[in-house]
Amino acid sequence: MYLTLLQRQDLREASADGVGEVGRLLKLLQEANSEAFHTEQTQPLRMFHHAPPRSVPNSGFVGSIASGRTTRAMEGRIRRKT
Repeated sequence: MYLTLLQRQDLREASADGVGEVGRLLKLLQEANSEAFHTEQTQPLRMFHHAPPRSVPNSGFVGSIASGRTTRAMEGRIRRKT
């Protein structure tokens, strides 16, 4: 599930009013459309376009797949487990 077009527009408009307004709106959006937000269980499954900070759980990012880094890392994990 994703944010609706209207919710996305509201978020863009809130960004013009500062971080506080974005935070307030995010709380409302999470209550109204919780399926559009990752949880601790879904975050590790998320694929990013660009490399996220190391502290963010993820399944990889597009740049690493294109370069083969994700494949090599996965192969290394599999070898270490066996």
